[in-house]
Amino acid sequence: MVSHRSIRAEPFAHWGLGIADLPKILVLTVFGSFGAKIGYGSLHATDALFILFTMTSLIVAGRGIGLALDVPRLPGFIFAFELIAGYVAVSLLDLAVVTVLKVNASVGWIASLALIYGCFFLNRLRHRSDQTTTTGTESWFSVDLLAISLTVLMVALSQHSYLAVVRDAEKTGFFLGWPDIFIHATEFARFKFYDAFAGQSPELAGTSHYFYHRGSYILPASVAALTDRGALEGALAFWQPFGLLLMGLGGYACASAIANR
Repeated sequence: MVSHRSIRAEPFAHWGLGIADLPKILVLTVFGSFGAKIGYGSLHATDALFILFTMTSLIVAGRGIGLALDVPRLPGFIFAFELIAGYVAVSLLDLAVVTVLKVNASVGWIASLALIYGCFFLNRLRHRSDQTTTTGTESWFSVDLLAISLTVLMVALSQHSYLAVVRDAEKTGFFLGWPDIFIHATEFARFKFYDAFAGQSPELAGTSHYFYHRGSYILPASVAALTDRGALEGALAFWQPFGLLLMGLGGYACASAIANR
């Protein structure tokens, strides 16, 4: 176990991934693949690979942020923090690349992760003599794994029937999902083809893009673009269930922090 004092002295010397991360990443990948299977109606190998790579990238980014900010590595808290902070950081970076350079979501995703992994591997080369990495609180490994597994299970059970509303509508002619999902799917489609809009609003031609909470859209839109999936299916299969997962893990992080004060 790496001491907190040594982390503060040279925080990025311990920026890495460990064996303890693998089961958690696999659980997240299975969760994302479940959403793709139900929401899309099929699961391609590219879907699973992009989900696996994205989940790994979120933890890599979140761990770097935690070390940079000297976030206390409290049992239970730190894993959820790394995932949530990683999601926020990668989303904002992806969003900045897309909106500033006016490129599609897929290009923004590739550029953002290239930057993150470039920093990660350059840092590992710089500290190649230090083989110790900070992977979290290993003593709480089983508790973290149980918490994320239960959260994944609860979200999957609650969202199972809802994920399939698009395919059900194709059969019955009735869309029984949340009506606002069409508004969110419009934003997904916009990010998939952002260069075609050139920064303009898709709602009213000739007007500029108004401020809105688009940070949560960019990663699901990127995955949908890279796997050639529809915007509405992407909103249902990735954006909504993963948002619920982050909310559940946020509660777990809060409870863990309170318990370890």
